[in-house]
Amino acid sequence: MKEFSRYRVAGLLGVAVAFCAFAGCGGDRTELDILPSEDKARAALEKALTAWKSGQKAGKIQAESPGIEVLDSVWRDGAKLTSFDIGQAVEKPGPNGPGPRWFEVKLTLQDSEPQKVSYAVLGLDPLWVYREADYKKACGME
Repeated sequence: MKEFSRYRVAGLLGVAVAFCAFAGCGGDRTELDILPSEDKARAALEKALTAWKSGQKAGKIQAESPGIEVLDSVWRDGAKLTSFDIGQAVEKPGPNGPGPRWFEVKLTLQDSEPQKVSYAVLGLDPLWVYREADYKKACGME
């Protein structure tokens, strides 16, 4: 239960920081100021999924700059990733304008059929990588 609480707090913190900046709490920043470029977002997602495939735990990806934080409940719960294929970026605007960078990913978990999952990437340092279901939970959308 403590693991889930820390996970949820970290997720809420990441989303809160991002939305705070979206709302203008960051001075002259706009929502576009905290969105990584598509290339940086894709690279962060690829590093995160490579870390999962190599057996690292979900959370902070070690030795990355800018930092990468991952919130993925399936990964956190111990599923083993055997392969992945990151597709094209997908437009999913937020309710008040631009939202995170979204990517469709084909994941193959050990002893499972391939599945399509959406991931959101936002922030600058750290970059936050969320599985769609976890992003929705952290935002109170579920």
